[in-house]
Amino acid sequence: MAVQLNEPISLTAGIHIDKASREEINLLCHNCKEAALHFIETYKKETESI
Repeated sequence: MAVQLNEPISLTAGIHIDKASREEINLLCHNCKEAALHFIETYKKETESI
């Protein structure tokens, strides 16, 4: 995110799934990446209008 936005970024997240399967972990990783991309897109749109 820092590279994409050319700004320092600090992000902390914690997620726990009891007895997560490999499929659940992969889905979680995919969703986290999608959320980061969505944030970058939204942030860029918001800061362009300033």
